[in-house]
Amino acid sequence: TRSPHRGPPPRCGTHCAHIAFAPTPKEQAAFSATGLAGDFVVEYDVAQRDAVGDVELQDGYFVHFFAPSGLPPIPKDIIFLIDVSGSMAGTKIKQTKAAMQSILRALRPHDRFNLVAFADAPHVWREDGPIPATTSQIRSANISKMSPNPTGTDLDCALLAAAALLRHHGVTKEPRVPLLLLLTDGEPTMGVTQAPRILSNARRVLTPLSALLFALAFGEDADLALLRRLAAASGGMARRVPEEDEVAPQLAEFFREIENPLLRHVELSYPGATARLVAPRLFPGYFQGSELVVAGRLEPGAERLRVHVAGHGGTGELRAATEVPPDVPEVPPGCPQHPPELLGGFVRRLWAHVTIRELLRARLSAEGTAARQKLAAEATQLALRHHFVTPLTALMVVTPGGDGGSTGPPPAATPGLGGTVGTPRVTPGSVGTPKGPATTTVGQFGDVSATASAAPPWPPQLWVPPIFGGTLSPPRGPGDAVLLQPAEAELLAPG
Repeated sequence: TRSPHRGPPPRCGTHCAHIAFAPTPKEQAAFSATGLAGDFVVEYDVAQRDAVGDVELQDGYFVHFFAPSGLPPIPKDIIFLIDVSGSMAGTKIKQTKAAMQSILRALRPHDRFNLVAFADAPHVWREDGPIPATTSQIRSANISKMSPNPTGTDLDCALLAAAALLRHHGVTKEPRVPLLLLLTDGEPTMGVTQAPRILSNARRVLTPLSALLFALAFGEDADLALLRRLAAASGGMARRVPEEDEVAPQLAEFFREIENPLLRHVELSYPGATARLVAPRLFPGYFQGSELVVAGRLEPGAERLRVHVAGHGGTGELRAATEVPPDVPEVPPGCPQHPPELLGGFVRRLWAHVTIRELLRARLSAEGTAARQKLAAEATQLALRHHFVTPLTALMVVTPGGDGGSTGPPPAATPGLGGTVGTPRVTPGSVGTPKGPATTTVGQFGDVSATASAAPPWPPQLWVPPIFGGTLSPPRGPGDAVLLQPAEAELLAPG
């Protein structure tokens, strides 16, 4: 429901929006398999001011959202790496082939593609590099005849073969975006099996090509930690398809996210204004429907933020620049006034959220244990300082007079972000958590309080009750607990 008489977002126009959801227990169970523990998700988009995007700037902190539209797609060279080892037999390979046929038909004539089926060795469909995606070539690919090979998995060799195909055409006059789409359900078992060597080899062959690697992991046996690090090193992403989910729709949806590259080599810069940028300023690619986000801080005394945007599109270069004054929180007429510190602190909290996310993402592609530990420590300190529950911080729920120890039988833990959390008194269950080395109280909810602490060693176990739902809206009070979204929480993986 919407109401013109409720609290506004930190920045708004002439209306306030209040969103309420009050289902019966029966309706709630029908909406989600998790029932009353399900998430309440509100999706919204930010109106882009101009080609530069939208910039939120308050109290020396800024967050820049860049999502241009109306640009023509850039032709792509895409290599599909398909795991056909024995574990893919049955439903997985059947659904993968069905989805691949739809994906190939969705390619544009100016796109080029090739296929690498791999198990103990890579099998390349066409040795002469990416092939124009004409109707006859797509038909000749003969995806339907692909069958599993009851052997192991040589991922390293498959990646090298895919890079060789992209290198075949070398530098072209027309702008093209090189992509790799990796589909697998296992881990490397043949050839080079050590993750550091596979990562090093992938960087060596993919970086000179500016190739982006995207990976989809089927089931729990896939080495998602390795796939995430491979993808992060190239500027791509990796995602898991749960064992119980159907492969075909997940694969089709994943491809839609990378189907239309609009810009290459995007640079978002802020000359003379930023003291420190944790989030990246250079992006290898921008895809239709996505969003590039940069967070930073102004130099002391600076009152305006200069923003420069540059990128290579399908028809030439995109360049834009502007100056952004600080935002002044405004409350539309008829809306109740909120304490200024709640509105003014929103951008700072948003900056912290984005920065933590990028620190975790940088940790995935960092080389060496020391570098990863340094990034993890920075993310942990930032999370504790700004009261965020993350993969690196635990959540403790205590009752008045309690010390965080267990007040009943140990709660049933489920995999999650970090720590072990019982159920607060507002729902049936017990309360308990292991104590972390550093804690800070982050909220009070009636007679239940929450404390964020550095997370215990991996693997983490956490169940978060629905009272602590993830949000970036103005907190109910200073120190309100905020959760990173599940997709962002998964950025942290073992190793």
